[in-house]
Amino acid sequence: MNYTPKEFYLLKQANEQKRLDQLELEAVKALMMRKAYHSDKKNMTVLDFFDREKASMSEADRAGVFAQKVKETQQNQLWLNQIDFSSVKGGK
Repeated sequence: MNYTPKEFYLLKQANEQKRLDQLELEAVKALMMRKAYHSDKKNMTVLDFFDREKASMSEADRAGVFAQKVKETQQNQLWLNQIDFSSVKGGK
């Protein structure tokens, strides 16, 4: 079967993306196995590794979660700004 240069290029790119997706999946599997091996929990469930509801959140929900985290971070920063570190002596 003969391909045009553009078709060949697109097939080559698609195969490369598929290969990278497989490598990414293997990396995720390795991290999950490591987490299971080093976990203190005796009986782990699938939700300890992956929660489909969180992964399939809509863009609006993600924006809301991000906005909440930004707000919490700003509140934490304001709290930290109240601490006076001038009396703490650092040194060697």
